[in-house]
Amino acid sequence: MGFRMEEENQKRDVLKDVLSGSQNEAILGLEELRRLIYQVSPPEKSLLKPARKEPSEGRRPKKKKTTHYLSEDIFINLGEVKEKLRQMLPDEKKKKVSKSRIVNHALEMILKEFVAKGEESFLVKKISNRRPEKE
Repeated sequence: MGFRMEEENQKRDVLKDVLSGSQNEAILGLEELRRLIYQVSPPEKSLLKPARKEPSEGRRPKKKKTTHYLSEDIFINLGEVKEKLRQMLPDEKKKKVSKSRIVNHALEMILKEFVAKGEESFLVKKISNRRPEKE
């Protein structure tokens, strides 16, 4: 019985070593265990990050979900414009009309103008409360 008590007192807390990242003592057989696991069962593809590719010609770029606040007037107008666009377009194009798409195109236009004109852009003038010059 005395021998068993000494043996239990000398046991290492392997889980604590793994979780704490203790590098003082190597965990015997850990590297071999890793190799064995990957030989028998390679990592699932769904757990790996896919390589980022540029969208090819005719392929839509990936979308990112984002949240922004709109004034109530803009929010209402956006819904009205969406409905008016759907009325203007032929049936096969109506399904492409969405608030997200309208906002995306509007932002694309204003950002291109900002890049081209910089401080003289409508965006800078509007945000800095300067009056945009009429073109």
